[in-house]
Order: sequence, then structure tokens, then C-alpha cells
Amino acid sequence: MAEGVGSGASDAADSIRLLTNVYLKNTLIQSIAFAEETMDLKRIIAGLIDFFISSTLQAVFMMLFLIRPFFFLESKGEMYNVVILALIATFCALVYMLVRDIIGEKSIGKLIMKLKIINKNNEAEAVFSKRLLRNLTWLLGPCEFLVFLITKERLGDKIAGTKVIGLI
Repeated sequence: MAEGVGSGASDAADSIRLLTNVYLKNTLIQSIAFAEETMDLKRIIAGLIDFFISSTLQAVFMMLFLIRPFFFLESKGEMYNVVILALIATFCALVYMLVRDIIGEKSIGKLIMKLKIINKNNEAEAVFSKRLLRNLTWLLGPCEFLVFLITKERLGDKIAGTKVIGLI
């Protein structure tokens, strides 16, 4: 009978260990899922910060190039110049979106959100050409954002072989 009691205690200890392992594994899985969701949120916020900067640049250039000169137009023929200036303002905003990760190796949004771009294969910091290549996909507009929402990875990151990680 003493063997049965000892065996029952051993079974109880094994059950407790099993439950503890299952609980710890579930907790770890939940923590990883939360970290991934947090990382996605940080990337989206960083992207929105950069988009706000780009939009602000465009608005400032629009005011400088368009609104002020518009009131001083002498003829209808000068409207052509207004269109050219609008295109220049849009181009300035687009240039920021394309080179934002090149100067200083990270954009203002990534700097604020403490993110950086690395190579997928060796986790070294991404070189100039890869950072430029990953940003060229912004020319595809909403397709880039849609791919990110579906796959949790930017099209530019897939093409350039990069990923964005959080800094500790």
C-alpha cells in the first residue's frame, strides 16, 4: 500500500510539472504574439510619422510655391507654372519617402519608435542600397500598405531582403 501512495504522489508531481510546462509554453506563445503585434503597431506608427512629415513637406511647399504666387499671377498663361510648382511640391514629399532611411540609416519615425532596418539573412545593419531598394516600393502606393496588412511584411522588405526590428 505504501507503493501506491508513493506512486500517487509521483503522478501528482508529474501532473503539476506537465501543467506548469503547458502554462509556461502558452504564456511564452502569448508573449511572442503580443511582441509581434506591438512590433507591427510600432512599424505602423513609425510609417504614419514619416507620412505626416512627407505630407507636411508637401503642404509647406504647396504654400510657398502655389498659394503665394497664385495671387500675383498676371495672366492665365502663368497657370502652367502653377502646375509645375505643384508637381515640384509633390516630388519633394516623394523624395523624403524614398530617402528617409538613407540619411542617418533610419527615418525620423523609426528613430522615434526605436526601430532599425537589418538584413534578414545575417541580421547585420542593412546597407545603403538595400535601404533605398526597400523604399522604392512606396512608388506602388496603396499596394505596399495592403501587402503589409496581409503578410505583416512590407513588399520592400521582401524584395530587399530586409526586416525592421525594435531596439532594446
